[in-house]
Amino acid sequence: MKATKKRVDIPTGGQLGLGRQFAWWATEGDVNMAMPAPEPVPVTIACAPQNVTVDLLRTAVIVIDMQNDFCAPGGWVDHLGADFRPDRKPIKPLR
Repeated sequence: MKATKKRVDIPTGGQLGLGRQFAWWATEGDVNMAMPAPEPVPVTIACAPQNVTVDLLRTAVIVIDMQNDFCAPGGWVDHLGADFRPDRKPIKPLR
């Protein structure tokens, strides 16, 4: 294995992939899978106690089974005896 210089120009050969930035390049003697990182796409979310900035290309938000376990009668929070009603506030914005 050897380190190579960062790819600046598109080499001759064939493109493997869909886009210029997210594509590999292949020639008869080489497959180049090194590609530059995409420019960040930051977005700031107004939150309390402070705002949060994330990169849309490198961030995921996963919401799993929120309504049944945390926000519904008979769910986990209700089973614990806690008031689940405040947990229902995010449901409408998440839809």
